[in-house]
Amino acid sequence: MKPIILASASPRRKELLRQINIAFEVIPSKGEEIISSSIPKEVVQQLAMQKAEDVVKSLNEEKRLVLGADTVVACENQILGKPSDKKQAIQMIGCLQGKAHQVYTGVCLSRLEEDGRIFSKTFYEKTEVWVAPMTEKEILDYIEGRYEAQRGEKLEWEDKAGAYGIQGCFAAFITGIQGDYNNVVGLPIARIYQELKLLNII
Repeated sequence: MKPIILASASPRRKELLRQINIAFEVIPSKGEEIISSSIPKEVVQQLAMQKAEDVVKSLNEEKRLVLGADTVVACENQILGKPSDKKQAIQMIGCLQGKAHQVYTGVCLSRLEEDGRIFSKTFYEKTEVWVAPMTEKEILDYIEGRYEAQRGEKLEWEDKAGAYGIQGCFAAFITGIQGDYNNVVGLPIARIYQELKLLNII
């Protein structure tokens, strides 16, 4: 069986798939993201489906399974995506500190059927995350990368929903979670594994 296709260039999602030894190739979606809801669980499933089906259509290859995913953070009924700059990142961490928030990841498993229809199965996982109270200096130090032991090309908060990475140095401020930890990293990998079994992919 051919490897599944991950419709995302996220290094975190690639690492999670490797962690459970799933063969995959990466073809990021290039389609425009259209949101018609303000409800987090609906938004992530809509976007995951758009990403997966965009790649299915571009491939036009029967039975090739594509995995699309999207993650958002919800704080006080407000959806937090990826911050566009430091100012927005500071605002996001300011919203998260000292309370609980929710992380939603939507997943879509999609493929082109023999009759030309697109089969898609979407689902989502929700994880509750608690963040310790943070001072303005702690927030700024995190955004400036002063907690990071090793600097990559990007600071830890860049390109991450809610402006933080639970698997990085922001772990110093995570006081608890309820739900799937990997869901916060970017993929509910246990749920995905079970869904792939149901589809006889693995």
